[in-house]
Amino acid sequence: MPEDAMRRLAQLQPGEKGSLFTSDLTVNEFLLVREVGFRPLGLVLGSSVYHVGLQLGR
Repeated sequence: MPEDAMRRLAQLQPGEKGSLFTSDLTVNEFLLVREVGFRPLGLVLGSSVYHVGLQLGR
């Protein structure tokens, strides 16, 4: 892991200023992820493109 990322993780303290993050997890999903010990490392940005439609034939 990059040195800068390790430094940012070391500075994250729950309840302190600057320790907030955003997520689209539901409350239940967040609690399950937290229960198994995962911690957010940073913000990930990206795009997802998919087509929902009817496929005829093979």
